[in-house]
Amino acid sequence: MRLAWPVCCAILLTLTPGGALAQYGPGALLKDTAKDIVLDPTTYAPTGVSYTAHRLDWESSQIFFQRGHLEDNADFTISGLSHDTPISHTAGNGKILRLMLPILEMSVLNNTAVSVSERTLTHFYPNHRKLISVIGWAEKIAMAGYLSYKYSYSNFHQWQLNKQYATELGYQ
Repeated sequence: MRLAWPVCCAILLTLTPGGALAQYGPGALLKDTAKDIVLDPTTYAPTGVSYTAHRLDWESSQIFFQRGHLEDNADFTISGLSHDTPISHTAGNGKILRLMLPILEMSVLNNTAVSVSERTLTHFYPNHRKLISVIGWAEKIAMAGYLSYKYSYSNFHQWQLNKQYATELGYQ
């Protein structure tokens, strides 16, 4: 996925009709698109939500690991098998950061496609700028919501279960 988004961006920019690019000087479309992506909160929201969910899950699991419990998530075990010895707290934090990169990449790719599409459509339909912008925002918000849910729900759920189990076992 790491190489996919730059390639897709290049394809999108290449396929943008010449008339739409004519209003931009060399590199201006790329610069404006990059600025849109960097300043858009929907670019970062899915990564932030997912990071928070993973960290809450990981931190709430530590009390169990300190008491000899095993980790069920194979990505966070020493052997790579589920229901085994967990990796260290520090290694888990690093793993969580690495898991966030593909989410950020998907979000950047989506927002790049929307930005280029908006500019192209606005060029061809200048009387519908507001409609095009609203549709673009709706798509970016919907995608951010989808990615946030997909990559965080299970971790938020596990965090709540961990809190409940810790209370039931008298660990807190």
